[in-house]
Amino acid sequence: MPVALFRDAAEKYGYIVAGSNNSQNGPRRDQAAAAVAMLIDVGKRFSIDPQRTYTAGFSGGARMAGMVGFLCHDCVRAVIACGAGLPEGLSDDLRKRLPAYFFTVGAYDFNYFDVLDAARALPIARVATFDGAHQWAPAELAMQAVAWLEAGAKQVDVPPVTAAETAQRKRQADLVRHLVTLLHTADSESEDREQDLADARHDIAELRKKRLKADKPDDVLVLRRALGQAFAFAYEQGQRLERENKPALAAAFYGVAAQAIPPDPGMQYSIASAWAAAGEKSLALAALRRAVELGFHDTEQLDRDKSFDRLRSAAEFRAIVAA
Repeated sequence: MPVALFRDAAEKYGYIVAGSNNSQNGPRRDQAAAAVAMLIDVGKRFSIDPQRTYTAGFSGGARMAGMVGFLCHDCVRAVIACGAGLPEGLSDDLRKRLPAYFFTVGAYDFNYFDVLDAARALPIARVATFDGAHQWAPAELAMQAVAWLEAGAKQVDVPPVTAAETAQRKRQADLVRHLVTLLHTADSESEDREQDLADARHDIAELRKKRLKADKPDDVLVLRRALGQAFAFAYEQGQRLERENKPALAAAFYGVAAQAIPPDPGMQYSIASAWAAAGEKSLALAALRRAVELGFHDTEQLDRDKSFDRLRSAAEFRAIVAA
């Protein structure tokens, strides 16, 4: 999808666009290996102008695009970062080694302030916002970004800090503080884990009620960003718990994350896969059935997912696949 997003800009200005098919959020080493493989592969296939090499990414991929630019600061001239700020773990001194940045971010993105902070920390940066949430920017901003690169990536355009921004930051932090505390506690070996998770779901339900009642633009902004932050925090914890081989707890965190967004087939599939890995047949089948009802139809992904291996002979599973 992002390769197609940049296609028109690449054709207009004379660029090659390459995208990884298997890079994803998770261990940084795996992401770096994918980036290095792409750089080597493209270099072998084409004659590349070393003065016109750039990286781009969305969310965790934006941070990795910046990390590649940091590690290869002599070969990456600029970064197009969508929906996230700078690579994590870099000191102020190390950030000086980062290349120029073109940031794009949706007005409702929970990373909105992270992007502003990142842009303000760099000597050369631009920020372009659009009407959206945590998502890739529209094609017209991809065109703007590549035009900026073509012009030398030197123009600085970063919004100043305003009183409205400061107030929005405080409101968002206040809205999610208790929820984040609950999820941190539930992630530990707390005896009250089930209650903490139930309270977290309640907090999110209250946030959604406030969002539905909100009619002032500023209230809508803050509440949508807060709900996005709640989703991302719970979902990323679930991903980490899966990597730590704690699938039942991962499924519970995915369930919390699902409360923060409209019904989503991919989210339900993640819940089903985690429950299947945990050996919870009935819960896995119920979540998978719900995913199909919402529009999930990727039978190839289902075939590859080893979490479902113990369920494949079940009549209920076969019926869901048939559907």
